[in-house]
Amino acid sequence: LIEILDNTKTNYQLNTNVTSITRENDFFLITYNNGHLIKSENIILSTGGDSYPETGSDGSGYKLAVKLGHSITEHMGGLSPIETHEKWVRKLSGISIDAKITIKADKKKISTTNSSIMFTHNGLSGHAVLDNSMLIEKHLRQNHNVKLELDLAEDYNHEQLDQKLLDDFKEHPTWGLKRYMHEYMPKSMVTTILEQLKIREDTKLNQVSKKDRYKIRDNLKRLEFTVKSVQDKHRMVTNSGVRQDQINPNTMESRLVDNLYFTGELIEGCGMCGGFNLQKAYSTGVLAATTIKGVKR
Repeated sequence: LIEILDNTKTNYQLNTNVTSITRENDFFLITYNNGHLIKSENIILSTGGDSYPETGSDGSGYKLAVKLGHSITEHMGGLSPIETHEKWVRKLSGISIDAKITIKADKKKISTTNSSIMFTHNGLSGHAVLDNSMLIEKHLRQNHNVKLELDLAEDYNHEQLDQKLLDDFKEHPTWGLKRYMHEYMPKSMVTTILEQLKIREDTKLNQVSKKDRYKIRDNLKRLEFTVKSVQDKHRMVTNSGVRQDQINPNTMESRLVDNLYFTGELIEGCGMCGGFNLQKAYSTGVLAATTIKGVKR
């Protein structure tokens, strides 16, 4: 990037903060924290949101936008992991599984997806959690009780799974439970799950009681976690930003201030996992730049 800037003889300021932007006739006056002042006919605000503040995205762009008359939507992060009330998840930290995930708020289903879950030192992450973190946070703000239910045997209903367990236990009577449970989850996960069920992992299949078989069945169909919080400090993107209705989507130019443009995460809204937020940054940046250059695409 620096090479391109140098080749095009572009001036740039490093390690410098913009403290204010004001409008004076047909120009903007940009003031830096070192007292330096420059004029510009056009401005593109590309400050990002306030996720990963150590990289410079500290939310200062919001303040500049507000001082120029714009509104910022209610603050909310995006693509965030969650903390659960179940502390034993730390024993599973680093393990990833694919499952059918159902999210409920006050026992009402709000989302269902088939995706990946990753256990962390204090909760859950992975695509299923990250993509639904804003939905989860919305319900937590309404003081709803939010739970995640993992179905590790979605090909079977409760009755079918119970029959499968019976058949398998008869077919492999001398297998230990730890060996058998690997059919439904990673080996590294089995010990912790059986500990939570209070079932010995070395129990032979022909010695599993009806009560314990039901516990295994129910746990495979609904491995439940209660959300304590959305870990906003670990969010990957920011969903809040300058209101979209204050920006011309065809040019990225402000509808309130001529020759002022916004790009990327500074604009309200964010996408799911998969590069959509990077694409938003690239596309809005190109659109703003080509508009200023007078190039129509």
